[in-house]
Amino acid sequence: MSKIGQISLKDIHVGVFAGEGEAYENVTQIPGALSAKITVKEGSTTFYSDDIAAETVNTLESVEIEIETQGLSLEERALLLGETVVKGAIAASVNDMAARPYIGLAFRSQKSNGEWRYCSIPKIKFTPVEEDYATKGEKVEMQSTKLTGIALPLETSGVYKVTADSDAVGIDKNWLNTFLTTIPQTTSSEA
Repeated sequence: MSKIGQISLKDIHVGVFAGEGEAYENVTQIPGALSAKITVKEGSTTFYSDDIAAETVNTLESVEIEIETQGLSLEERALLLGETVVKGAIAASVNDMAARPYIGLAFRSQKSNGEWRYCSIPKIKFTPVEEDYATKGEKVEMQSTKLTGIALPLETSGVYKVTADSDAVGIDKNWLNTFLTTIPQTTSSEA
């Protein structure tokens, strides 16, 4: 099989996690996708017996998510961070931290063969956006918005990411057509 790389990112969708097996609330598209990074960190422990390594056990340490967009509206920021927009303004409060919702995330990336890779992270808790402001100089420098979070595995299934390719053998095209707006928690064969 020939090697196929990822050449684009688009159609980032997010929704409020309502529970395992439940439909996400307020699913919306976040326009202006620039990048998405998923970093899975595993740990391993080796068990020794009879003076040799007998078994190695791997564990999930963390799943870190970083998305970068052209910007976020106040409404998008409020959705992702559990804040409230009142009369066109947000007052960020320490009280928002405890009430910050879990979010589901889905996006797609075009492959070099023209097909698509779909990715869903069912349960993430985001931290406030990194804000960077700069004065205009001789050239205007656009500032993007980066949002980071930690994904948690679902309690029942242990799933922390669902990936699907539009050209995979046996892919359920109907399931794939709703992938972005439903933010899957399982593969199509398990649904």
